[in-house]
Amino acid sequence: MAPESSGADRHAAPFPCGVAAKPGPGGTREPAAWVRGSWVRKHTRAAQNHTQRPYAPAMNRPTVPYGAWPSPFSVEMAIAGSRGLRQPQFDGDDLCWLESRPEEGGRYVLVRRAADGSLSDLTPPGLNARTRVHEYGGGSCTVDDGVIVFSNFADNRLYRQTTKVQPEAFTPATELRYADLR
Repeated sequence: MAPESSGADRHAAPFPCGVAAKPGPGGTREPAAWVRGSWVRKHTRAAQNHTQRPYAPAMNRPTVPYGAWPSPFSVEMAIAGSRGLRQPQFDGDDLCWLESRPEEGGRYVLVRRAADGSLSDLTPPGLNARTRVHEYGGGSCTVDDGVIVFSNFADNRLYRQTTKVQPEAFTPATELRYADLR
Protein backbone atom coordinates (compact mmCIF):
# COMPACT_ATOMS: atom_id res chain seq x y z
CA MET A 1 0.00 0.00 0.00
CA ALA A 2 1.16 3.50 -0.80
CA PRO A 3 1.92 5.77 2.12
CA GLU A 4 -0.68 8.41 2.85
CA SER A 5 0.37 11.85 1.58
CA SER A 6 0.16 15.09 3.50
CA GLY A 7 -2.51 17.71 2.73
CA ALA A 8 0.01 19.94 0.90
CA ASP A 9 0.80 17.21 -1.65
CA ARG A 10 -2.83 16.67 -2.49
CA HIS A 11 -3.06 19.95 -4.49
CA ALA A 12 0.32 19.74 -6.17
CA ALA A 13 0.35 19.93 -9.95
CA PRO A 14 3.30 19.86 -12.31
CA PHE A 15 4.19 23.08 -14.18
CA PRO A 16 6.80 23.74 -16.88
CA CYS A 17 10.32 23.21 -15.58
CA GLY A 18 8.98 20.87 -12.86
CA VAL A 19 7.53 23.63 -10.66
CA ALA A 20 4.64 22.56 -8.44
CA ALA A 21 1.62 24.77 -7.74
CA LYS A 22 -0.88 25.07 -4.94
CA PRO A 23 -4.36 26.63 -4.89
CA GLY A 24 -4.31 30.39 -4.54
CA PRO A 25 -7.02 33.01 -4.00
CA GLY A 26 -10.12 32.38 -6.10
CA GLY A 27 -9.09 28.80 -6.87
CA THR A 28 -6.26 29.83 -9.24
CA ARG A 29 -3.03 27.92 -9.15
CA GLU A 30 0.06 29.98 -8.33
CA PRO A 31 3.56 28.61 -8.90
CA ALA A 32 5.21 27.43 -5.69
CA ALA A 33 8.65 28.55 -6.91
CA TRP A 34 10.07 31.07 -9.37
CA VAL A 35 11.97 29.88 -12.39
CA ARG A 36 13.65 32.50 -14.60
CA GLY A 37 11.75 35.44 -13.07
CA SER A 38 8.02 35.52 -13.80
CA TRP A 39 8.01 33.21 -16.84
CA VAL A 40 6.07 30.45 -15.08
CA ARG A 41 3.48 32.80 -13.58
CA LYS A 42 2.91 34.67 -16.87
CA HIS A 43 2.64 31.60 -19.07
CA THR A 44 0.62 29.58 -16.59
CA ARG A 45 -2.03 32.32 -16.36
CA ALA A 46 -2.10 32.70 -20.13
CA ALA A 47 -2.62 28.95 -20.55
CA GLN A 48 -5.40 28.90 -17.95
CA ASN A 49 -7.23 31.94 -19.37
CA HIS A 50 -6.96 31.30 -23.10
CA THR A 51 -10.69 30.57 -23.35
CA GLN A 52 -11.54 34.06 -22.09
CA ARG A 53 -9.91 35.77 -25.08
CA PRO A 54 -11.89 36.33 -28.30
CA TYR A 55 -9.14 34.51 -30.21
CA ALA A 56 -6.56 31.93 -29.28
CA PRO A 57 -2.89 32.96 -29.38
CA ALA A 58 -1.54 33.45 -32.90
CA MET A 59 0.28 30.12 -32.96
CA ASN A 60 -2.99 28.24 -32.36
CA ARG A 61 -5.12 30.09 -34.95
CA PRO A 62 -6.07 28.18 -38.08
CA THR A 63 -4.68 29.38 -41.39
CA VAL A 64 -7.43 30.88 -43.56
CA PRO A 65 -7.38 32.63 -46.96
CA TYR A 66 -6.61 36.35 -47.02
CA GLY A 67 -9.66 38.35 -45.95
CA ALA A 68 -11.57 35.32 -44.63
CA TRP A 69 -10.54 35.58 -40.98
CA PRO A 70 -13.24 36.16 -38.37
CA SER A 71 -13.63 39.75 -37.25
CA PRO A 72 -15.51 41.30 -34.35
CA PHE A 73 -16.37 44.19 -36.71
CA SER A 74 -19.11 43.88 -39.31
CA VAL A 75 -19.51 45.90 -42.50
CA GLU A 76 -22.56 47.56 -40.93
CA MET A 77 -20.44 48.71 -37.98
CA ALA A 78 -17.78 50.10 -40.31
CA ILE A 79 -20.16 52.23 -42.37
CA ALA A 80 -22.55 53.24 -39.59
CA GLY A 81 -22.59 56.98 -39.27
CA SER A 82 -20.31 57.53 -42.27
CA ARG A 83 -22.46 59.79 -44.42
CA GLY A 84 -20.67 61.36 -47.34
CA LEU A 85 -21.29 64.96 -48.38
CA ARG A 86 -21.01 66.02 -52.05
CA GLN A 87 -21.85 68.87 -54.37
CA PRO A 88 -22.39 71.73 -51.92
CA GLN A 89 -24.19 74.67 -53.50
CA PHE A 90 -25.94 77.82 -52.37
CA ASP A 91 -29.52 78.71 -53.19
CA GLY A 92 -29.84 82.25 -51.91
CA ASP A 93 -29.16 82.12 -48.14
CA ASP A 94 -29.67 78.35 -47.99
CA LEU A 95 -26.96 75.74 -48.39
CA CYS A 96 -27.78 72.47 -50.20
CA TRP A 97 -25.71 69.32 -50.60
CA LEU A 98 -25.98 65.67 -51.58
CA GLU A 99 -25.71 63.27 -48.69
CA SER A 100 -24.98 59.55 -49.13
CA ARG A 101 -26.84 57.36 -46.65
CA PRO A 102 -25.41 53.85 -46.24
CA GLU A 103 -28.21 52.87 -43.85
CA GLU A 104 -30.71 53.47 -46.70
CA GLY A 105 -28.93 51.24 -49.19
CA GLY A 106 -26.50 53.94 -50.37
CA ARG A 107 -29.26 56.34 -51.43
CA TYR A 108 -28.29 59.96 -52.15
CA VAL A 109 -30.53 62.64 -50.68
CA LEU A 110 -30.47 66.37 -51.40
CA VAL A 111 -30.42 68.16 -48.04
CA ARG A 112 -31.08 71.85 -47.37
CA ARG A 113 -29.81 73.91 -44.46
CA ALA A 114 -31.94 77.01 -44.24
CA ALA A 115 -30.61 80.37 -43.05
CA ASP A 116 -32.18 79.75 -39.62
CA GLY A 117 -30.12 76.51 -39.22
CA SER A 118 -32.94 74.02 -39.78
CA LEU A 119 -32.24 70.93 -41.91
CA SER A 120 -34.67 69.29 -44.34
CA ASP A 121 -34.49 66.44 -46.84
CA LEU A 122 -35.54 67.60 -50.30
CA THR A 123 -35.41 64.23 -52.05
CA PRO A 124 -38.47 62.20 -51.03
CA PRO A 125 -38.15 58.52 -50.00
CA GLY A 126 -37.98 56.14 -52.96
CA LEU A 127 -35.91 58.50 -55.12
CA ASN A 128 -32.12 58.54 -55.31
CA ALA A 129 -30.45 61.77 -56.53
CA ARG A 130 -27.53 60.09 -58.28
CA THR A 131 -26.47 59.69 -61.87
CA ARG A 132 -24.94 56.80 -63.80
CA VAL A 133 -23.08 58.91 -66.33
CA HIS A 134 -19.74 58.70 -64.52
CA GLU A 135 -20.77 55.54 -62.59
CA TYR A 136 -19.60 57.17 -59.36
CA GLY A 137 -21.93 60.15 -59.67
CA GLY A 138 -21.12 63.69 -60.63
CA GLY A 139 -23.32 66.72 -61.10
CA SER A 140 -26.53 64.80 -60.48
CA CYS A 141 -28.50 67.76 -59.11
CA THR A 142 -28.81 71.52 -59.11
CA VAL A 143 -30.79 74.02 -57.10
CA ASP A 144 -31.76 77.52 -58.24
CA ASP A 145 -34.29 79.91 -56.72
CA GLY A 146 -36.12 77.12 -54.87
CA VAL A 147 -36.37 74.83 -57.93
CA ILE A 148 -34.57 71.48 -57.73
CA VAL A 149 -33.58 69.37 -60.73
CA PHE A 150 -32.00 65.97 -60.14
CA SER A 151 -31.30 62.70 -61.91
CA ASN A 152 -32.90 59.62 -60.33
CA PHE A 153 -30.53 56.65 -60.14
CA ALA A 154 -33.18 53.96 -60.70
CA ASP A 155 -34.65 55.21 -63.99
CA ASN A 156 -32.05 57.79 -65.24
CA ARG A 157 -34.77 60.41 -65.70
CA LEU A 158 -34.55 64.06 -64.69
CA TYR A 159 -37.03 65.26 -62.06
CA ARG A 160 -38.11 68.81 -61.33
CA GLN A 161 -39.30 69.73 -57.86
CA THR A 162 -40.14 72.81 -55.86
CA THR A 163 -39.69 72.63 -52.10
CA LYS A 164 -43.37 71.99 -51.26
CA VAL A 165 -44.37 69.81 -54.23
CA GLN A 166 -43.61 66.18 -55.10
CA PRO A 167 -41.06 65.83 -57.92
CA GLU A 168 -42.21 64.99 -61.41
CA ALA A 169 -40.20 63.52 -64.26
CA PHE A 170 -39.79 65.78 -67.27
CA THR A 171 -37.59 63.57 -69.47
CA PRO A 172 -38.76 60.43 -71.27
CA ALA A 173 -37.99 56.94 -69.98
CA THR A 174 -35.08 56.06 -72.28
CA GLU A 175 -31.56 54.73 -71.97
CA LEU A 176 -30.15 58.29 -71.86
CA ARG A 177 -28.22 59.40 -68.80
CA TYR A 178 -27.95 62.95 -67.47
CA ALA A 179 -25.21 64.63 -65.43
CA ASP A 180 -23.23 67.80 -64.77
CA LEU A 181 -26.38 69.75 -64.00
CA ARG A 182 -25.44 73.38 -63.28
